[in-house]
Amino acid sequence: MLVYLLRHLPTEYNRSGRYMGRSNDLPILDESVSKYRDALAKMGLIDNISRLKIICSSSLRCKQTANLLSELLSNTDVIINHDLDEVDYGDFEGKFPQDIKKLYPAEYRRWMERPSTLKFPGGESFVEVQQRAVKLVLEQIELRDGDNIFLVSHVDVIKMVICWVMDIPIDNKRMFRIDNGSVSCLETSNELYNQKKLRVRYLNGI
Repeated sequence: MLVYLLRHLPTEYNRSGRYMGRSNDLPILDESVSKYRDALAKMGLIDNISRLKIICSSSLRCKQTANLLSELLSNTDVIINHDLDEVDYGDFEGKFPQDIKKLYPAEYRRWMERPSTLKFPGGESFVEVQQRAVKLVLEQIELRDGDNIFLVSHVDVIKMVICWVMDIPIDNKRMFRIDNGSVSCLETSNELYNQKKLRVRYLNGI
């Protein structure tokens, strides 16, 4: 069983470096759509998949990305699940990093140096994000109905799942990249000493 982790296509805020969070739900950039279709085709994802399901964050940018994928997969239904929603960055949302650093210097430093210890002012923590995202992945694997799964979500949600699978501390989440429009893949494993029964097949494809 394969679990594909897709980050949504870029928005204007991604381009400018402003943090969207949940309260700034911009559409994807039109210019990225055709490139994305071509990239998925080149990866061979569409040709090599039989049974599947698409589960998606409730944000517009994720739904638009998931709908593009659905079109390529003969209009497979897209299921919305809030466990894939963007991190609730609280008071940081809509701001540039330099503004956050100026307004919240102590919190900003913890965010940069020890993100596992930070609960965003008015928002949630990465620990909470990891708990809800991993819960969803494990629930889907437990169903084991033969479907491969596409989970369309956000950078830190995807990173929290990968950190959990690979036993990477949350504080080291900046040690790997998850780009806009990228596909990462997990696969179930029956290896005796793999207690999580999951492993990473590849990261940050496309």
